[in-house]
Parts: sequence; structure tokens; C-alpha cells
Amino acid sequence: MKPATRLRRLGAAALLAAVSCAHATDAPKSTQLIAAVENVLGDKLGEARVEARVHWTQLNADGLVDAIVVVRNQNTGDCFPDQGVICQLMVFRGQPDGFERIYRSTIDERGVALAAPGAAGLRELVHFYRPAGAERAPYAVRAAEGGYRRSPTPLSREEFDNPARQQLQLRADFEPLGPAATPSAMPALGGTVLRAYGSSVLPAQNILRFDKTGLQLMEAAAKSWRETEPLLANQLGKLAGRQLLTRSVTLSFQACNDWISIVRRRVEVSGAEDVPLCYEYLIQTGGEANPPAALFYALGSLGPALLRFSDQPLPRQPDDEGFRGYLAGYLVPDRESARALWTVDGPRYYREMGELFIKVTDTDKAEDSIFRRDFAVRFGAMACALRLRDKAAYDRLLGAADGIRNDDVFANGETRNVALSHWARSTEKQCAEAASWLKTRGIQ
Repeated sequence: MKPATRLRRLGAAALLAAVSCAHATDAPKSTQLIAAVENVLGDKLGEARVEARVHWTQLNADGLVDAIVVVRNQNTGDCFPDQGVICQLMVFRGQPDGFERIYRSTIDERGVALAAPGAAGLRELVHFYRPAGAERAPYAVRAAEGGYRRSPTPLSREEFDNPARQQLQLRADFEPLGPAATPSAMPALGGTVLRAYGSSVLPAQNILRFDKTGLQLMEAAAKSWRETEPLLANQLGKLAGRQLLTRSVTLSFQACNDWISIVRRRVEVSGAEDVPLCYEYLIQTGGEANPPAALFYALGSLGPALLRFSDQPLPRQPDDEGFRGYLAGYLVPDRESARALWTVDGPRYYREMGELFIKVTDTDKAEDSIFRRDFAVRFGAMACALRLRDKAAYDRLLGAADGIRNDDVFANGETRNVALSHWARSTEKQCAEAASWLKTRGIQ
């Protein structure tokens, strides 16, 4: 069964279960979790003189919120077992009518690391533990039948420090467990990437609408997107299997006319949940479909939505004109697909057609300047993704890009004629920093 189909079925099953148990879910999740913790402790939290803190998360793809709870003695420091401060770690699986404890152990000040979703959306935990007669070491805690089980042997310190894991800090990532604690901001997982196609008819205000050549170009562009649909569906399906989205994201293909107002402004207003893409930027001059250009355009544009609506949601923040966002999208294809799709042809045709349409629709050159700068960041991010996946292919891409030159606008407003490869080489430092940033969110 495909991952996306599995997620949808699990989500539907969870919904049916929630409806059938509606009478049991009236209590707030915080109240249900408090009852589950007190059941484990055998005492009321207030009477036991302990403090409980919770990190709401989702450890599988059933659409129900789960909880990681740390319990420590009141009026003591953080978790330092060698100094007598013992903290308990409890992991609870969400149920339609409450929580079920699936793991219990002790932890130290290094806290808990939470991995990105793996097979079937299951997430692994790692924490330090000291078995009888042995030294304290990091152990992996993995899903097993009936709950979670600690690995029989410890991990190396390097494995524990893997930046692809989310390091949970007791104060920053856990909130006090009380009646006011709520997981309401944690949406159910199981979204996917949808595609919507608008009309190929030019907008009424488009100056090409009375021009036969313009109409033919637009018709060819719409036809080109549709011919690329199987390739898009294949790659976006792989994304749904690797990244658990909290909601569905739609790529809306349409006739744009005004690249600034239609694309950039709408992405800001919609919060990247609906990503508008323009027919105009895909076709070759002869009207043929260009799959590499389609992937170059669609995957990069999807990146910001991937960051915002993954199972580790992030606030919207400046990211150097989209470099990190685009990089997140370009890292989606697997290595074999990358070799076929990340060629110089996709960026070259995308840019040529974008400049052609902007040239005949824009009079003050502002749109052209923004498009060129956006393209430079986009190409740099694509090259960065290829460099991280396949260094040899990255070197071949640069060799081909050395021979393609364009007039480009720099941050200071200066226009210079530079090779396409300049935008890859000039962003190598930014590439390394952005890749490290994305690894901590399980995307690379």
C-alpha cells in the first residue's frame, strides 16, 4: 500500500473511532493525560510532590496526539541522576478516550531526542540510561508490539548527537502538565500534495490576449504541464511517504500574467497552504513539454510549504530570499531521480520562458528584477541539494552551467553578465549552513 494511501486510511479509521467514542472524549486531553500519569505514579501529582512536564507530539500516523512526559521531584534542579535528582520519562500513546503508557525509564540532563518519522510514520526516541553494572549511555527506544522497547545495546555518542534528531530540552520544549496544558495546536497528520489546474485562457488584463502567438504559447504551456503530470505525481508521492504533512498542500497551476502580484503576494497571504504556479514558465519556444523544468519549478516552490506544514511545524521567518525553503523542496527526490531531473536544461528553459513572458507583460522592469533574483536563489538551492546527494553529479552540473551566461541583478542593484554556475558556487557556504539547519528537522 502506498504511504499516502495508508495515511489517509489511518486518518479515516481514527476519525471513525473518535466518532464512535464521542461520549468518552469530552474530557480535555490534559485531564486525560493527568489521570494516566497519576495512575502510573499511584498518587495525585500535587500530593506526590513532583512536577510533571509534557511535550505533545505524534509518534505514529493514527491522527491522535501522543505525549512524552518528564516527572521530577519538586524544588530540585533539572535531571542530574549522579547528583540525586532522578527524573522519570514516560511515553503515552493517544487513545480516543485517553492515553496508554507505552514506555517508562529514567533520564538525565541530556533529555530526549526525537527522530523524524520513519516507516509507517513511526518515530524513534533516544535518551541516556544506565543499566545495572554499566555506565550511562544513549539508547534508542523503538516501537514494538504493545509499546516502545529500549535497544539491547547502546548507541555511540555520535549517533546520539545526529542532527537529524530533534533534541527536546526540559524547559524549552516541555510545558507544565496541568488542566491548562493543551495539544490543540497539534493538527492531525496525513496531509498530501494535491494538484489543481486552472484554465489555459489568458487573464482579461493580459496584453497577449489579442495576440495569436500569445494565445498559442499559453495553450502550449497548459498542455505541457498536463503532459508532465505523471512525473510530478510520482515525485510528490515520494514526498508524502518521506514527510508527514499536517494538512494537504495544493499546487495550483494557472495563467498568472503578473508574476509579482499573483505568485509572491498570494503565497504570503495563503501561508503557503495553496502554492500558485504559472503555466507561462514551463514551455520551450517550440511548445514542447519540459519535465526537468516542471520539477525544477514545482519542487522548489513546494519547499516553504513543506517546512511550514510538516509534522515539526515552524514559524514563518526570513530565510535569505527563500534559499532554505527551496532547498527543502529540492531535497525531496531520491538519488536516482536527482540524476535524471537535476540537469541544466530545467533551470535554463524555466528562466528563458519566464523572461520572455515578463518582457512582454512588464513595463517598469521591477518584475524582471525580482524574477532574476528569485531564479538565482532557486538555482543555488537546487545545486546545493544535488551537492548534498551526489557530489559527482553536482560537478557535472556546474561544468554544463559554466557555458550558460545571463545578465543578472545583484543585491546592490548592479547588473552583470555571469555564468549560471556562479549562483551555485557563491552559495556553497549558505548551502552547508542551510543543510545543517534542515537536518535538525529531519528533512535531509
